[in-house]
Amino acid sequence: MQREKPGSSLTFRGNDADEFSEILSRCKAPARVEALRDAGFSAEYDFVAAEALGVGRAAYQGGLRFHQKAEDSKFLIYVPLSGAAMISSSNRHHVSEPGKGTIIDMTSLSDVVIEGDREHLSLIINQNEVVRLLSAMLEQPISGSIDLAPEFDLRLEAGLAFSRVTTILATGLNDDASLLQSPAALSCLSTGLIHLLLENVPHRFSGALARQPALPSPRHIRRAIDFMQANLSQPISIGDIAQASQVGIRSLQEGFKRFKGMSPMAYLTNLRMEAAHRDLIMANPATSVAAIAQKWGFTHLGRFSGDYRKSYGCLPSHTLRSGHSVGADGR
Repeated sequence: MQREKPGSSLTFRGNDADEFSEILSRCKAPARVEALRDAGFSAEYDFVAAEALGVGRAAYQGGLRFHQKAEDSKFLIYVPLSGAAMISSSNRHHVSEPGKGTIIDMTSLSDVVIEGDREHLSLIINQNEVVRLLSAMLEQPISGSIDLAPEFDLRLEAGLAFSRVTTILATGLNDDASLLQSPAALSCLSTGLIHLLLENVPHRFSGALARQPALPSPRHIRRAIDFMQANLSQPISIGDIAQASQVGIRSLQEGFKRFKGMSPMAYLTNLRMEAAHRDLIMANPATSVAAIAQKWGFTHLGRFSGDYRKSYGCLPSHTLRSGHSVGADGR
């Protein structure tokens, strides 16, 4: 059974190969699904398209084979949770299993075979967006294929971070759809995920990316902060900030690290936390903490409350109840 969900989303529950083929064709690229055994298969699949990427969540039982190839350039990335999948691509074969991320250029994908129980998260990323961000990071246009390595270790620090962000995207786009209501957070997560790939998975431009950029002057940092202040409630990315400050992304990152002791996006998060704090002080007590948090791009209420308490010494609900009696330090 298939049904539409809000936000360019689709879901499938069942064992009909033709129906599942239709769903996958609409989500990714023309696809054909076939059962490998007389007993067939069962599938639970959710997919949401948002920003420059799509996020899928799947659970399978039985045996099935996917035949799928995209005409335009897209990366298919698997983050396995359990079980294995055999992937064939351009005369190469990969085993997708827990602890190992797999990156496939969908123009060269042949098929994917799953036998037994399997759960995974998947990402579809438009290669044009990856090229755009990489060009901004290198501060120069690039041409040709990126040639991302087909596998990366999900057990290392960067891999664990990639898995966590993918899980947040899958949860925030599927379960409560909170990220669809918070474009600022969605944009930051999507861009951050691509940066994690480019900075930690080997590719043709890794050497150029590793070279130390020139540091921007404090004038450029001031421009960046002014831009952040003027667009706090908007879904701005690090690329937007770099463009406004008239330096490249890497230069901006190094400059903030030197002059502010943190990344540009961490600084932006602090500014948004301050804005949420001001709103909590001034708001009518009937206003919800969740509404204020979401306004400023915080979609995970528990994490927002914890970070707020670290900054202001009390929970946001206390500030909201206390209103104008709360001091500048939150107490």
